[in-house]
Amino acid sequence: MTRGASLGLAVALALAAVGCGDGVRATIALEVPPELVSTFDEFVAFIPARGLTVDATGEPAPAAQYRIVVATDLGGCSECYRVDGAADGRGWVVHASDRLGAQYGVAEVFELLGYRFRHPFDTYVPARPAPDPAAVARLGVVHAPEMRVRGLHLHTLHPTEAMFALWVPTDDGAKARRIFDWILKNRGNYVQWVALDDILEPTRGAAWQASTAALLEAAHRRGLKAGLGLQLFGASSLQNGYDLIDDSARPSHEQIAERLPRLVDGLPFDGYELSFGEFFGADPATFVATVDDAYAQLHALAPQAEVTTVIHVGDSPDQRVDYMGENLIYYFLVKFCDPRIVPQVHTVMYYNLFEDAGGAYHHDEFDEHRQFLFDRLRARLRVQYKPETAYWVNFDDSVPAYLPLYLLSRQLDVDRIAAAATAGGWAQLDEQLLFSTGWEWGYWQNDLAALRASYQKPSSVLDQLTELYAPDHPELPPRIVELALAQHDALIGQRLAAYQAGRDALTDQGVEAGIVSAPDRVDVDQVAQLTPSARRAFADGILAKLEAYAARLGEIADRTQRLPADDRWAAEVIDGVVMARLRAAFIADVYAAAVAAADGDRSIGALRLGEARDALAAAAAVVARRHGDRHDPDRRLIENTGNPTLYQYGYLRFASDLCFWKRELLMADNAVTGATATPPGCFFP
Repeated sequence: MTRGASLGLAVALALAAVGCGDGVRATIALEVPPELVSTFDEFVAFIPARGLTVDATGEPAPAAQYRIVVATDLGGCSECYRVDGAADGRGWVVHASDRLGAQYGVAEVFELLGYRFRHPFDTYVPARPAPDPAAVARLGVVHAPEMRVRGLHLHTLHPTEAMFALWVPTDDGAKARRIFDWILKNRGNYVQWVALDDILEPTRGAAWQASTAALLEAAHRRGLKAGLGLQLFGASSLQNGYDLIDDSARPSHEQIAERLPRLVDGLPFDGYELSFGEFFGADPATFVATVDDAYAQLHALAPQAEVTTVIHVGDSPDQRVDYMGENLIYYFLVKFCDPRIVPQVHTVMYYNLFEDAGGAYHHDEFDEHRQFLFDRLRARLRVQYKPETAYWVNFDDSVPAYLPLYLLSRQLDVDRIAAAATAGGWAQLDEQLLFSTGWEWGYWQNDLAALRASYQKPSSVLDQLTELYAPDHPELPPRIVELALAQHDALIGQRLAAYQAGRDALTDQGVEAGIVSAPDRVDVDQVAQLTPSARRAFADGILAKLEAYAARLGEIADRTQRLPADDRWAAEVIDGVVMARLRAAFIADVYAAAVAAADGDRSIGALRLGEARDALAAAAAVVARRHGDRHDPDRRLIENTGNPTLYQYGYLRFASDLCFWKRELLMADNAVTGATATPPGCFFP
């Protein structure tokens, strides 16, 4: 044990004795170099606890039960920190070389005392903060980032918490600053959001520039870098994104020159991300020339900013092109563009680079994306990885579905990319940006876990969850991992993803036009259209697997429901597991009802239809409980609401009334009773 660690143990035991039994939260005095006082003001203010103070080093500090001193004396290690026990026996010293390392180290001391920075707007504060003797092993150790870029892409094209906080704030940017603070406390160093086209209106544009300048100042004051996403081609901008080229009759160079300044003037973003939409292709030579022109103009206006481009997914025939002797997916054309542009490999949903992709966006797997990333690492060229931690629309948190499967896929990516790079002698992946879409129903776990794993890779998801829930709920991690493993086996391994996701009317229209995003399925109202042999194959295959999956989740839910739901954190996980079971049982019931009706057995169909109704009623009770105790009580998240996105409702709007479930139930009811009611569309309000 190092000297710092032994000192830390002595301090921990002594301070634990002092704080025990008085029923009052411990006071923590933070002493920082004068130039860091403004950095730590909101760091402390956003922790909902009494008696936390920030003072400049050398100034008289208040008497405190716990004392944290920050010294920027580590040197030679960017964004690193070391925590030692203080020589005077009063607390801890955080040694760092820069602003970010100092904040990471202070966050670690708070975690040593039992605090957990879980949700951006909801920090766990222990009733009686006390040093954890088990955390002593981390004292005296220099902690260094394993990835250079670690951050969140907040997809403000979707009506989530981040969109309301960053794009149309009503609180002078307080929630946005809380998000920045949360990213930092979980060892991130980058935040990015996406521009929408409402700022083309001059008055709105001017107001946006002013509020965004304030947000950038707040991010930079913390040492956080910030980026902005934008679309290149208006023809592919399907979700009200801010694009540079709208008029095919005018030269693209002129349009880019007109629209870029609004995103650059007075706004010192550290990066800009060019994206090219979905389900779209363009002439390859035109694409390359236009991207290069956009880069040149952007670099001239903002030479300090890096530029990345998104390699999206999509493998339909009309998204493949021939160029320079290669047949490739349209998005891969970025490799022929200006080499200073950093390509960003994207994957979607809870799929990863190494396993089956279920047919998402016409991909059976993302092997070409994986190979592109590997080729860049082999050549020691810069590349970012941009996986998702939620997808919304009709797929996961908006169903709603609690899916800790995301944790497994994000960990699998990190582990296997690192292993391949080590085996090949390549550069390690050191840039990752997480595509984030909503935090309720436990989705904050996905961002938090993947973000922290990019700073220091954990040994397992279980170990990471154990640390996350250790202060108050050590009983939860095994149940979360058990559910995640069952989801992995069924949703990825057995390709049942489409049958647990929802489906809306727009999806149906897209499939008819050959446009596939989420994996496709035989919908409930299509069962009767199957031939007898195809229907029997469906019953013996898909339906049998759905029944088995529902039974497995029933066993997991039974074990989980025995745990006490005595606070928001436990209730959220328990409700999430129960909701997963109910969804699996409901889907098995509605499909069994449809199969029975098509086989002419309406009595069995009616029986299973009744069981589906019972599952729906139980799910409604869970939703009411969860949506009545959200981490963010903003009602815009669960209601129809005007906003600048394409979607005039919050991302939990259809989860709140279980529209996807009601749509499927009505289809099954039509099949069993012979009714012809029109199912709800579950897309536009």
